[in-house]
Amino acid sequence: MSTDYEVLVAGGGLAGLSAGLASARLGRKTLVLVGGILGGQLISINKIDGYPGFPDGVAGYDLGPMTQELSTAACAVFVTAELAALAQNGG
Repeated sequence: MSTDYEVLVAGGGLAGLSAGLASARLGRKTLVLVGGILGGQLISINKIDGYPGFPDGVAGYDLGPMTQELSTAACAVFVTAELAALAQNGG
C-alpha cells in the first residue's frame, strides 16, 4: 500500500468523515485518521435533527457508518491512528 496521499483528514467525527467523503469524491487520494473510535462523539447521539437528507432526523450511530461506507466507496482510506505532528515534505 502506498503511503503518499494528497489529503490527510485528522478526525473521525462527522466533520472528518464528511471531509474525507468530499475529498475522495473529488478524486483526491485521501487518508482519514479516525483516532480511537470511528464516529467520535457521533456514535453516542440518538437523534440528529436538521441534517440534510434526513427530514425526520437520523441517529448518529447510523450516520457515522453510512458516511464511512460512502467514503470507502469513493476510495478514501481509514486508519485508526492519532495525529502527533505534521511536517512539510518537499513542495
